[in-house]
Amino acid sequence: MEKKLVIKYPKAISLFEFCKDALRHKYDNRIRIIDQDVGTLVGFEPADCSHWKRGQKDVRSLVHLKNISRHLAVDEAIPVAIALGEMTAEEGSYELRGYVNHELEEEKQSALKKQFFQRPGQWGVPQLEKSFDEVFELKGSLIKELVSKVLNEAYISEAPVNPNTVMGSFPKITLQKAANSEGTEMSVKTVAEENSSRAKAGAAAGKAQVSLNETYKLVYSGNLESPCLRFFVMKELFMHLHRISHRALGELNSVPKEMAEEHASLFAMHILVPDEILSEEIQSLTQAYDIIQQLAEIFMVSKSLMNIRLWQLD
Repeated sequence: MEKKLVIKYPKAISLFEFCKDALRHKYDNRIRIIDQDVGTLVGFEPADCSHWKRGQKDVRSLVHLKNISRHLAVDEAIPVAIALGEMTAEEGSYELRGYVNHELEEEKQSALKKQFFQRPGQWGVPQLEKSFDEVFELKGSLIKELVSKVLNEAYISEAPVNPNTVMGSFPKITLQKAANSEGTEMSVKTVAEENSSRAKAGAAAGKAQVSLNETYKLVYSGNLESPCLRFFVMKELFMHLHRISHRALGELNSVPKEMAEEHASLFAMHILVPDEILSEEIQSLTQAYDIIQQLAEIFMVSKSLMNIRLWQLD
């Protein structure tokens, strides 16, 4: 009988997976990445590379991690965090790709402009009474007002912001972990409660769920302490509220569906790192180490998200 291989260094496997995915991203999936391409990042021969991939060789020396960072052109903090088990390979990949899409991307903007000037009536301005920028502007001030209202109703005044507590502002929406979700990839989706007959009927007919009288669950898989998952949960909350035109959104319900995701990202950023709480925490920081790192740890968000929030702070 073949002896089962015992994994000695599971964190090393995560680092290997991240490096392979990062190489795919670096070359925009134009070339096939093989295992030895990953080994080359740290100067490994094929045998050592195989041991690394299988968790039989630990890879967390500063020399190796610095080489990985340099060759992949990524923040050193990412491979270090993965090697120490503070971040999963999946989270590292999200960081690498920039998951906080709070601005309208150039390619999407170009496609929308073409559609807008060809069929402006699709957005309620048949005679072009409003400009493209007016219709598709990011309503930052309204997002701040919504965040302030949610924080007050949920009695949130300190960091880190608990997603479960945020749900206190929305009695008909609950946050629930998916069954048997340990070790699975991060995900979050909104589903109607089983006892919600009207919502089930609407879903069966293929129609949008728009009734405020129905109850819903935000079902997630993964670790809710993960900065990425916390962001995705808050983003999905806004997306759901926008889909059902929840009265809490007020004027934000008029945001075109093509801009809903960007507004959802902005909402997630501000609800997880509120202006007032951020300003208070800045006053109590120590100069002992990286300020962005300190704040990211306090608010349980990624360094990239915290960096953006600091730039946004008035």
